Amino acid sequence: MQITAIVKQKNGSYDIYVDGEKVEKLDALVLAANRNIKVGAEISSNTLEDIKKTSGANFAFDAGIKYISRNMHTESEVREKLLTLGYSPDDTESAIDRLKDYGYVSDEAYCKAYVATYGRNRGKIRLSFELANKGIDKEIISQNLPEDDRISAKIMAESKIKKYTDREKMIRYLMGRGYEYDVAREVASEVLEDVVRD
Repeated sequence: MQITAIVKQKNGSYDIYVDGEKVEKLDALVLAANRNIKVGAEISSNTLEDIKKTSGANFAFDAGIKYISRNMHTESEVREKLLTLGYSPDDTESAIDRLKDYGYVSDEAYCKAYVATYGRNRGKIRLSFELANKGIDKEIISQNLPEDDRISAKIMAESKIKKYTDREKMIRYLMGRGYEYDVAREVASEVLEDVVRD
């Protein structure tokens, strides 16, 4: 097999033609690393397969970088996005491993940031449910949830004291925000008791 043409594309990739037929889109880094890839050079099918694998993994990695550059994402979300974009499972896993090695994707860091951001107005139950839906392991979730969410429950209850003057409605409101029944009952009683005293 002989390389008959290498054509640069607008996106920075290269199309490689072997025996007059387009066989693969190459990543610029792969092309630069393989000096034997040039017009007129002979190429074996094994070498072509290795180049395809490396290029596919690089393209998936680039797509992963682009995806996480907008927002923080979990490993599961990145995997789903890359597969949706049409990358092979092998290329996707290779890209995710590289993203994790560089520290760009970390479920632990995502979990900590999520709890820090949303833990002020959500209870443990809701936080746990939302993080599990994002594909984070239950063990990582349990390690990063606050030990006691009574303070945030009290702040939530105090902010809604005019709307929910009835104890049962306040309890339902807090439970809807993801607080456990015991926490909601205790906080509702405490907050409404303070209002009655005032």
